Amino acid sequence: MGGKNSKGIDGGMNIAIEQRSCQPGDMIIGIINVMLNEALPPCTLILQFKGKEETYWTVQRSSTDSDGNSSTTTDVYKGKQPIINFQFPLYQWNSILSPGCFSFPFNMKLPDQLPGSFKYKNLEAKASIEYYVKAKFILPDKKKFKDKTEVHIYNRLISFQMNINLEKTSKIVCFYCCDKGSCTIKSKFSQDAFTPDQVAGAIIQVDNKNGQADIKNIAFTLWRSVRLKTNAGISTFYREKIIEDNSRGLLSGESMEESNSIVCNLNLPSVKNKLDMIYSTRGYLIECCYALDCHAELDGCCFCGGEKPSIEMPMALYSIYTPPQNIVQPPPGWNPVSYDQATLSYDKAYDIKPSS
Repeated sequence: MGGKNSKGIDGGMNIAIEQRSCQPGDMIIGIINVMLNEALPPCTLILQFKGKEETYWTVQRSSTDSDGNSSTTTDVYKGKQPIINFQFPLYQWNSILSPGCFSFPFNMKLPDQLPGSFKYKNLEAKASIEYYVKAKFILPDKKKFKDKTEVHIYNRLISFQMNINLEKTSKIVCFYCCDKGSCTIKSKFSQDAFTPDQVAGAIIQVDNKNGQADIKNIAFTLWRSVRLKTNAGISTFYREKIIEDNSRGLLSGESMEESNSIVCNLNLPSVKNKLDMIYSTRGYLIECCYALDCHAELDGCCFCGGEKPSIEMPMALYSIYTPPQNIVQPPPGWNPVSYDQATLSYDKAYDIKPSS
């Protein structure tokens, strides 16, 4: 049993929970196992649930002085915001707690509204939304005896729209003044919310009868947009192409019949490593959203004054269930004194006030 979070105490503590993944409003069922090799003075055992957002990114700036010497400066931006932080006193001992093995089972109901767990990283930025269950003894003389375990909060895909039909006509202007007519795209999206183990699909129909530019290909793309902020409100934005499916094109003056529509599919499991833990979320410092985009790539056309023929639909990406964590095996001869199960429910009265 681990003792890495102990300071000045001979013993170990471990928090075991039945499910590492849970939804807002769920009940966390767990047990705190304690092995004491020395007596503790009068103390209190605290159970804590904590969630926070953190952001970090860098921006490089280049400058040249009057002598022509160039230099690069890196600006660092950070943000940290508590989401939830509350604790319950589980047990209190007014006299010495003798050495031995102890188990403290608990049920803790979570609040109904929590942003999902989130972990994002690129070459210049990182961001996270993390939650932990913590247990600790309140002891004198700055001694530490505690443990923590991470909990994955996920927002389950419950309801979504299916067979969404969108249509858009775009005026095509090349090099500011060259009118290339117009192009109409019709898209039927399979649904507007997915998990990383699904396939996102669309049926695309293009009308280029009034267009004077050939369409090289039709692209179906999944985009991710991430906005990060500091506590002072400074923000940065990243837009990333996750996966794309390219299909045949269409000559100017031609139109697709419904029976000849293009069927596009994005195999999300093939890019699961790009999606894992980067789900749609909206917190105080972190916002992440997705969009499905159908657009036409035109041959030899630079868009100036007009717009690229395209349809973009907001899409939500939800997390999937994560299996329970491996339970730490008890040491040989483990025969603990088992306390009554504590049943707890979140109440603002138990919130920990942020330090000033």
